[in-house]
Amino acid sequence: AIAGALLALIRGRDRALRWMGAVALFGMVAYLFTPLSAAGAEGAPTGFEINIRYAVPALLAGLALLPLAFAQAEDVPGVKPPYVCSTTGTSACGRWGWGLLAALVGVLVVTDRLDAVVRDPDRLFGLLVALLAVAVPAALLLAGRWGAARGAGRWGAARGAARWGVARGAVLAGFAALAILVAAIGYPLQRDYLDDRFRNDDPERAIPGMGLDSAYRWARGVEDARIGLVGTTAGFLQYGFYGTDLSNQVRYLGAKGPHGAFNAIPSCGEFRAAVNDARLDYLVTAPFLNFIEPQEPIRSPEAGWLRGAGAVAPVDRSGRVTVWRIDGRLNPGGCGPANAPRRQIPQQPSN
Repeated sequence: AIAGALLALIRGRDRALRWMGAVALFGMVAYLFTPLSAAGAEGAPTGFEINIRYAVPALLAGLALLPLAFAQAEDVPGVKPPYVCSTTGTSACGRWGWGLLAALVGVLVVTDRLDAVVRDPDRLFGLLVALLAVAVPAALLLAGRWGAARGAGRWGAARGAARWGVARGAVLAGFAALAILVAAIGYPLQRDYLDDRFRNDDPERAIPGMGLDSAYRWARGVEDARIGLVGTTAGFLQYGFYGTDLSNQVRYLGAKGPHGAFNAIPSCGEFRAAVNDARLDYLVTAPFLNFIEPQEPIRSPEAGWLRGAGAVAPVDRSGRVTVWRIDGRLNPGGCGPANAPRRQIPQQPSN
């Protein structure tokens, strides 16, 4: 991938190819500075496996550019290594490009479970997407070019130009028809998704080990509300609390720390004051997210700090996740023995 991006950037014949190489390289370098690229406890970067997805677009772009960069590389005066293609003759370039493409396909076949494609229950929808997004547009473009080239060969430049105008009009009409077809298929699918998202009624589709499914279902019926979150499980998976129309304002309550850190609020009084400052309609308390053992979340103290606070009432409770309705201001000075421990910061286990 790096080689493909570098070749496109350095030897690309046109500006578009050089820009694509630059963007692919930038994406690879940016990934190295992504805060969660090796997330996890010290010495246990368990988040690397799932967060490698942030590098995948740049890696795929670099791999796609590799055969293309070979086929369109510029000559270097006085230097003609085997991988540099001539601008006057492209047969060798074509062989290099197709050979590299075949090699990449071979690597894919050897290293991946391609049989999953034919076994996946959504394979028909995937094939439909590939047909509408790749195959049909490519066929329209190729048909237009073929028609223009044939017209120029049979009737000369003048009539060929006219034929190209007709072919281009036909291609544009084809793309317009394709857009209408995509809208006709996509709109009902979009409505179906919006109607069912965050429902989580099926246990097999529940978020494993997080305990947020009941709270997600509650949020589906809430609109234009200010919802606060505490406990990193809720903070990490907060998207479900925005509601089906995304009208809820969702805010994670924490304390700013050094070097850009955003930590858990360490004491009962500070926590109640933060709830008052946020002017919330609802508050969701959840456990501390255990990346290493998601099925065993770590206790977070905020639910205990609400005991005796007044102006709060639970509206949904499932396991260690509770949704509270905030009816007024909490008393920051009212923390007592019932709220013990009054000061606690949960820590991620080391192994």
